[in-house]
Amino acid sequence: MSKVDYSLGMSTFDYIKNEMSYKERGTWIDLAVAAYVAVSYTWSILAGRNGLPLMEVAFRGPMFRAILISIGATIALHIIYAIFSGDTSAQEDQRDRQVSRFGDWVSLFPLSVGALAGLVLAMYDQHHFWIAHAIFLGFFLSSITGSITRLIAYRRGTGMA
Repeated sequence: MSKVDYSLGMSTFDYIKNEMSYKERGTWIDLAVAAYVAVSYTWSILAGRNGLPLMEVAFRGPMFRAILISIGATIALHIIYAIFSGDTSAQEDQRDRQVSRFGDWVSLFPLSVGALAGLVLAMYDQHHFWIAHAIFLGFFLSSITGSITRLIAYRRGTGMA
């Protein structure tokens, strides 16, 4: 019977350093920022309730800050990563383009559902809190879904010829 090694040995780090493409590592940045901002925003809204109903919570400022932080942090972290990685292979190849297209295609579904939900809520005269959050949720689910899809595609392929 063979012995299975469950440790995180150097092979994991060697994969990240030597085999992961520049774009794949950048996708981890996108996922981390989107997940962090979504959780932080949700926490700030729920913590700021102070016993108020959700529709009366001041959400415009935190939502605007979450959007700005998401954009700014993603750009800044990509620039910092590019400077400190010293990676000269930042050139995009055919596989990177295919994975990117596949991730974009999959991420359109949650984005479309969020936009459609916001439209339906507006058509039925629902509170602007729910309309804004339906669209906001669509954007963040799109970003997270697209990043996860790209990471899976980098490991397993897109299944497209």
